[in-house]
Amino acid sequence: MSGENIRVIEGALNVRSGTLLSMFSEAANILRGLADILFSITAPQDTEFLPTSFDPASKANIIALIGSIRRIAARLDVGLPDDIVWMSTLEDGSQPVLARTQMMSLRSSGFGAPDAILDTGRFPSLMATLGPPSMQTTRLAQKLQAAVRDWRVEERTRLVESQIKRLPAECKSIVQKYYRSREKEFESSLEEVSACLNIAISHKDDGAAQSFPDFIIESLPGNTVSIECKSKVVGDSVTFNDATDILRKASVNGFHQSFKVTVCQPYISPDVIRNITNCPDLCVVNAEDLAEAFVRIKIGKLTVSEFSDWLQRPGQALRDTIPSRTTNNALQSGSA
Repeated sequence: MSGENIRVIEGALNVRSGTLLSMFSEAANILRGLADILFSITAPQDTEFLPTSFDPASKANIIALIGSIRRIAARLDVGLPDDIVWMSTLEDGSQPVLARTQMMSLRSSGFGAPDAILDTGRFPSLMATLGPPSMQTTRLAQKLQAAVRDWRVEERTRLVESQIKRLPAECKSIVQKYYRSREKEFESSLEEVSACLNIAISHKDDGAAQSFPDFIIESLPGNTVSIECKSKVVGDSVTFNDATDILRKASVNGFHQSFKVTVCQPYISPDVIRNITNCPDLCVVNAEDLAEAFVRIKIGKLTVSEFSDWLQRPGQALRDTIPSRTTNNALQSGSA
């Protein structure tokens, strides 16, 4: 699970590798079976059929536990740390792109995240991690980047399905439109989402002022927030110049002291993040990560105050860093 070579474990425990692999596989299957049982008892069903030991008030905690159990099972299957299990699913056709030793090397060299692998400015370092200079290493690095792009599209599709499933009926079509939209339609979709969450927009770009930010929000806890929406077709990324455009727009319209946010549809270019580290009042956020925060607010798993704090931090706002809640009263306790 920590990525240690099976031969090292074999020597340390004095147990043959075949036996160890069989044990790991059986343990993973047992964990998956346990997760399936927990999933079944938390699925909608008549109260009379629920186990007597199941407390409905603990349902949210049990659901969270299911995800943790399944992640441990996945780690046992592939023998990798949790943060790079995703690499084991990368394929070129039906063949895995990377060997486990290569995955561990990438992790130790700072290439454990998809954005790091796709960062064009770090391509020489990526190749150096994968092997000595050669055409074969270059082709492997290019193949890896292509597989990561495909993985990211598939992961986005899974995330959208999950978000829509969790939302109440009145919000589903709004989020679907939010993901489909680009340019002006994307701006209007974000406005609809904000209205659905009762987050008031104080000012917006109506064409009356030159280079005005798309939205100004003064109702969030903390600072005033200036927001700019930037969108590209799927496969392209929002560039540095687009991501930092909000700094200029906010300043020329008297909002230089506001916190600035660029919402990127579908993604921010991976090289942008390391180039804005010295900017203390700019946050970039991918549309899917912002949507996840919106979903959690709507279903009561995130307060507006927590959302505001998450968004108003310099750098990149990631869904992995959204505060986790298991109670159902977050919206009421944190609404603006």
